[in-house]
Amino acid sequence: VVIADAYTLELSTPGGLLSFDANANKQTSVTLSVTNSGNVDLQNVNLTSSAPDGWTVEFSQSSIDVLEAGATQEITAYVTPSEEAMSGDYVMTIIRLCGIPRHG
Repeated sequence: VVIADAYTLELSTPGGLLSFDANANKQTSVTLSVTNSGNVDLQNVNLTSSAPDGWTVEFSQSSIDVLEAGATQEITAYVTPSEEAMSGDYVMTIIRLCGIPRHG
């Protein structure tokens, strides 16, 4: 018998909606849910972002030291579109980087 660790890290919003409204040069907060749906605790989970030129994205917490198996942690992303942003659809990517499984 081989028992293997399995981990899946999910990133969403509490309501599952993956879009939001924002105004040029005004900060908007977006709540993110980071869920460890695996069977092993994870450590050093980091969040980064990729946004349009001139936009800023900051996180209330950009790193989670330990995310226990089955646990969800909410983090706020503060998004500020550029001063020149015009009405329309924009793509912003939030990337979750998983560290290593935590044993013991």
